[in-house]
Amino acid sequence: GVLFKLTGDLVDRVWEDRPDYPREWVYQHDVTYAGLSRKAKLSLVRESLTRRDTDYQLITALDDIAWLFNTRGNDIAYNPLFLSYAFVGKESAELFASRRKFSAELLDLLEEEGIIEWNRETGEISKGPNFEDIEPLLELMEEHADELPPSWR
Repeated sequence: GVLFKLTGDLVDRVWEDRPDYPREWVYQHDVTYAGLSRKAKLSLVRESLTRRDTDYQLITALDDIAWLFNTRGNDIAYNPLFLSYAFVGKESAELFASRRKFSAELLDLLEEEGIIEWNRETGEISKGPNFEDIEPLLELMEEHADELPPSWR
């Protein structure tokens, strides 16, 4: 399955006086222009994981994330990208991005596709089934944020 984990940036907890994030919406990039559905693109990535005998792929390149999930944004001037990270496994995919960037319309679409579970009353979006598998990695990244490449922060 494909599930999104929409959260704030993990570095927020340790970076004081950080400039505010862009507040532009993430929007759906229609499959007519994208060429393949999210499901088809994720299948291609998962086939690559299997061929390489790899369980997971951490994706930090914003253009790769936008392509993979058929989404676009306006966080970077003159580029249709949004600040995010993705973690793709053989059974799941998680997108880490600010919840406030996703409109109700896009969340409805993602829920219809079975990508997320969204509780409209509480605004809660369910975690992926393998979150516990990656939680130690995320904690390690948070603990050593100052040692990560600038593009990862």
